[in-house]
Amino acid sequence: MDVSDGLVGDLAKLCRASGVTAEIDVESVPLSDAARAARAKEPALVEAILTGGDDYEVVATLPTGAVEAFRQATSASHVLVTEIGKVVAGEGTARFLDRKRKILCFARPSYSHF
Repeated sequence: MDVSDGLVGDLAKLCRASGVTAEIDVESVPLSDAARAARAKEPALVEAILTGGDDYEVVATLPTGAVEAFRQATSASHVLVTEIGKVVAGEGTARFLDRKRKILCFARPSYSHF
């Protein structure tokens, strides 16, 4: 699924549709050099970074047994893949955890077109 409306909101949609919970390690989310530098200066920008949308990124979930084959296929195609969390049984939500494993809350989970 693309994350054009923001990772937080789009992943929440995926989780609701699948009836699972995603636990995301915010420190593992890949960032551009510019986003990394901005966040280093102003840590509160993490919300804008995770909810603002990125038309060039995709989020996917895989069964544990399929991860290695997926990594090999993407590597052979020169596609960079980053594991950012895990999917667990749950109620259809996405939890974004900081380095202390505290759940982050966001005022606006995704870009709104209206």
